[in-house]
Amino acid sequence: MDDAQREKAFGAFLQNANRLLADERLREVLTEIDASGRDALEQLGPDATAALRFRGVDIPQDYRVELVEDVEDAAAAAKKGKGTSTTKYCLRICWWRWCVEVCVVIERTTTVAA
Repeated sequence: MDDAQREKAFGAFLQNANRLLADERLREVLTEIDASGRDALEQLGPDATAALRFRGVDIPQDYRVELVEDVEDAAAAAKKGKGTSTTKYCLRICWWRWCVEVCVVIERTTTVAA
């Protein structure tokens, strides 16, 4: 693929990503993730792409959606001198070599045991 083709493909990816981010059904899923965290991710099951399509989200055929959960341990956060730990629940939407991530980030106050 030459540079012009790659630029055109990247432009198409960004257009589709913008359309997906504006999709009301995807927003409903993100709202559920914000409210329920891991429980909402688990409801999407092992094939997030199929689960989102089932819910009416118009995901292009050759795109893939991955669920990503990144948990910072409270003790590790405290060792870093942080007063909070974070958990990120993300949908990673990819096509070819590009991805966009939409995440819900939850901060929790950490305490250090004496």
